[in-house]
Amino acid sequence: MRTVLLSFLLFSLLIACQSADVGPSRLFYKTWERQPVTSTGLSQLLTFRADGQVRYGANQAEAGCCYPDRFRFTNNQLSLLTDYAKPACAYVYCGQTDLPADSPWQIETLSSTELIISNKDQRILFKSR
Repeated sequence: MRTVLLSFLLFSLLIACQSADVGPSRLFYKTWERQPVTSTGLSQLLTFRADGQVRYGANQAEAGCCYPDRFRFTNNQLSLLTDYAKPACAYVYCGQTDLPADSPWQIETLSSTELIISNKDQRILFKSR
């Protein structure tokens, strides 16, 4: 009887440890559309990939010089990162962008349909695409 009970307990633990990633990261890694859509009807699509890269637009192009190309996601903190060392970006002045990198972003809301991030200057709403 003891062997059966121990086997059942071990089997239960194995099943519990093999659950899929259903936490916040699974909700986060997808394509998001920034809201509201611009007055010209153009949307800003961002894809946060599981490998830590940010891609833009429907074709998932790499970021330009002034937009984040990587990110780190931990708990409710989102760090957007830009590689200013790219040779093509060496002499580009970005000024102030609407999605600044190197500034901590707080994740206010993360669901299967909505992402809201904010920093000290702004709050941005994204809808799942």
